[in-house]
Amino acid sequence: MVQNERIVASMELSRVYGHNETLLPAISILLDQADVSPGELGRILFVRGPGSFTGLRIGIAVAYGFLAANPELDLVGYTSLYLLNRAAIKTGQNRVLSLIDARKKQVYAAFFENDAPVSPYAVLKPEMLPDFLQNNGISHNPFSMIGSALEPYGELLTQFFPQCTQLPPPSCLSSLLAETLQDPSPGESPSIEPVYIRKSDAEPNRNKTS
Repeated sequence: MVQNERIVASMELSRVYGHNETLLPAISILLDQADVSPGELGRILFVRGPGSFTGLRIGIAVAYGFLAANPELDLVGYTSLYLLNRAAIKTGQNRVLSLIDARKKQVYAAFFENDAPVSPYAVLKPEMLPDFLQNNGISHNPFSMIGSALEPYGELLTQFFPQCTQLPPPSCLSSLLAETLQDPSPGESPSIEPVYIRKSDAEPNRNKTS
């Protein structure tokens, strides 16, 4: 939680058993720590994807719930891929490939240069990444990679991009969200629309039965 451009309360959950069980109690605790009522909130920043389909929907639904109670509230959302890029920029990098483990032997990917996205936000198999960069006119000159996909696919990525640096991902994205408040011209335009990229499991199954 940020007041007067200063973080006054924060919480990092080391293990989340279910967003529906933990998110609202965590928000309540943060409000108590900062001695702020829900009606006094002026802005809510949130990660709008890509990620867990259910988790995203719960998080965004909670944000919209606060908006319903306070129509003057400002909602601001950024993608997890962009925030990972911001973490890399803080270490002095300016060419960044953000990679998130999307499960099902796939990754969410986006390439950023000088804080701006220069590729689509995509979901693909990790072995398709060299073609993904080439098809988007991105050279294999040294760049940095960051995100949760480095843990399961780090060795494979080293084979593809031997001159590139692999950066440890941030433990959470909330502090990076808070920092966007002080950046008047972020490389990604904020939005309140969710970014799923991949269809939910229910959609293909529904199409099969329709």
